[in-house]
Amino acid sequence: MREGELGRVAPSPALTAKCCDSIVKSVGAGPAEGPLKVITVRNVPDDLYRTLARLAERNRRSLQQQVLVLLEQARVYDRDSPVERARAMRRRFAGRALGDTVAEVRAERER
Repeated sequence: MREGELGRVAPSPALTAKCCDSIVKSVGAGPAEGPLKVITVRNVPDDLYRTLARLAERNRRSLQQQVLVLLEQARVYDRDSPVERARAMRRRFAGRALGDTVAEVRAERER
């Protein structure tokens, strides 16, 4: 075992392939959606390539599978930020009388 991998069980290649297939399907590519899309990345710095290759090897994935997994994880950044969600909530509740929660709790404690 390598340093930092104590107790880690590596998935089988079949499981890894199945996992990556499900990621590709969840992205929306496949027979029902038409042909799979292709992305070409040029001018990848050597250190970044080595990092990706190390991650792929550590996770028993091909470089392509590892990149797909990382892209899938990056989808979280497509969601609204917490600040945007808070603004939307403020707009939704604007004009409503929500009361003074602190005063209500104090009054409840004094009973």
